[in-house]
Amino acid sequence: MKKNFTLLALIMMALSMTFVSCTDDDEYEAYTLEGAWEGDMGVMINGYVANYSTIYFDKNPYQYASGEGYQVDYFGSSSPWRHGNEYYVANHIRWQVYNRVIQLYYVEEDIYAEIRDYSLSSGYFTGYIDFEDGSSSSFRMQKTYSPNNWGSYYEWGWYDDYYYDDYYYSKKGMFDTDATRAAAKAGEKKIVRTAAVKQ
Repeated sequence: MKKNFTLLALIMMALSMTFVSCTDDDEYEAYTLEGAWEGDMGVMINGYVANYSTIYFDKNPYQYASGEGYQVDYFGSSSPWRHGNEYYVANHIRWQVYNRVIQLYYVEEDIYAEIRDYSLSSGYFTGYIDFEDGSSSSFRMQKTYSPNNWGSYYEWGWYDDYYYDDYYYSKKGMFDTDATRAAAKAGEKKIVRTAAVKQ
């Protein structure tokens, strides 16, 4: 009996150490992820391939390895999503790192995606993104802003609302759906996000 108890205790200890290790890794990944990234996300929307994307991760200090932010995908002039002189689709996102997989929820589009097999450093972020339709593509991003390197942006007065922090773009109406509605009136279908190249 004592032998079984000792074996059970060792198994429990190993499991708890594994769990702590995973949670510590996820928290570290979330800390490194926080900030703004720009590059090729391998995104295609309604058949239009994005020229480049910007994604901003804002870590929630009160919740484990998660937060909110936004992603803006920029397109050429042949796309229907015109905002002034720019063509883009903007989405608020909610995100979480769980067992080294970054789970994304695109609020305006109401879809989920996962980032896996990624490499993350203070300057570069590469890996694969999988969308709900089963498409997947590789991506490569470069960090353009890090609150962890420049000090807290709370101190600089850039933080107006925790849920969505618009200081980085400071463009009114970036997340409005007027362009989406206009595209729908012109015969465009609902926005459908997929990978630019299926893998």
